Amino acid sequence: GQSTTGMPEPPAKDADLDSMEAGANEMTIMEEETVWEKIRLLLPWQNDEDKADAEMKSTKRELQQARQALKERRQQVAELEARCNELTERLATMSKEDCPASDAIESIPPPAAPAEEKYAEPEPVAEAPAAAVNNNPTAANYVALEELTPEQWQKIKDLKAAYLAAGGELDEYGDIFILRFLVDKDWKYEKALKKAKSTAAWRAKSGVNGFRKQIASGLVYNEIPNIKELFTTVAVSNAHSRTKAGDLMTFIDYGSLDVNKFFKLLDNSQYFDINNFILEYVSYHSDKLTQETGALVRQFMVIDAGGIGLAHVSLRMFIRFKPIMPLADLYYPELLGGARVLNAAWALHQGWKLVKPLLSKQIQDMVGILDCKHTPGALLKVADPEAVPDFYGGTCTTIPRPAVDWYPKAGMEGVDAAAICPGKKLGAYMRRTLAPDGAPLSSGTK
Repeated sequence: GQSTTGMPEPPAKDADLDSMEAGANEMTIMEEETVWEKIRLLLPWQNDEDKADAEMKSTKRELQQARQALKERRQQVAELEARCNELTERLATMSKEDCPASDAIESIPPPAAPAEEKYAEPEPVAEAPAAAVNNNPTAANYVALEELTPEQWQKIKDLKAAYLAAGGELDEYGDIFILRFLVDKDWKYEKALKKAKSTAAWRAKSGVNGFRKQIASGLVYNEIPNIKELFTTVAVSNAHSRTKAGDLMTFIDYGSLDVNKFFKLLDNSQYFDINNFILEYVSYHSDKLTQETGALVRQFMVIDAGGIGLAHVSLRMFIRFKPIMPLADLYYPELLGGARVLNAAWALHQGWKLVKPLLSKQIQDMVGILDCKHTPGALLKVADPEAVPDFYGGTCTTIPRPAVDWYPKAGMEGVDAAAICPGKKLGAYMRRTLAPDGAPLSSGTK
């Protein structure tokens, strides 16, 4: 150790240090509560045990100060969030359309008859007729098969051949499948070709070509692997009914999701396949309806965010959803026609911040997020009352056909009627039809 020969005796207590002259250095401007501990650490008679004790006290003090600073910062963040909410509500009140006016809470476009389609540059963004669009969100444009020009049909034929040459697979609705790429890219052939080729490669690698073949061969929604387990973790109604524009309307009560059960019953790989199967199911039936009706059919998403908490926007949820969020955007062009998020609260906006960067601007512009104040009656602007469940202001009290014939229900093998479709809104509505008596697990046939 360091020699103390010739050094004065150490003071008996800290008070004896008061008589020492520190001199004009940094010690004289230290905080009074820490200066004596600093001095003791510098003196040669300080032993290792004293030093360790002093360092611990100093570290504890710094930790306490850091915690206090963190508490103050959190309070500042809470005050800023409250202020943002206040200003958002003020803008909503001032809005001519009486809708929230912010980048996260946007208005719902009123319905209108189809008209000539328009596109925006530089990145093509499909828009509905001017009368049908109220700023944002942007509606998908109307496409009638009988109005396609010979030049457009030739582009469909050429792109179809190129898609097959790239290893793609097509079925009886191949023309409609290819049409979506051209509409998505505003009929710019080279851009559509690039996306079609990447889609062909992804579909071959992911195995979704096989999924579509099963669906075309008669596979029903309730036969999708693990869909019955999913139906006990969240209330979801894919392709429930049709909008005024003819799109398939899907409802998801995200707030009803039992997060722990969701992870207990399904791993990430299983949920990834469920999602792809559902995308293929909606894609196939949208193409089929397009062929039958003569107008391009898409999907209109309705997501109820009421009841969402931090568990729904947690890191593990983000990790599970991250691989699937961009898929519809990248490989299913013109499948999404619009989306409304209802009963949005603070937690939803945090989740949207995570998801938004994974989506193209075109998809972002189709999403309208409404708070609780602007949710009632909002869906009646895009769909007739008989297509909207009664708890959203419509007159539909039971799941309509063909959707009701697709979903898992009481009496099917592997369906737990007591647990199916959780939640007090969409879940309760669906249980009226799918499990009206809350029957126990049945071993009946599919």
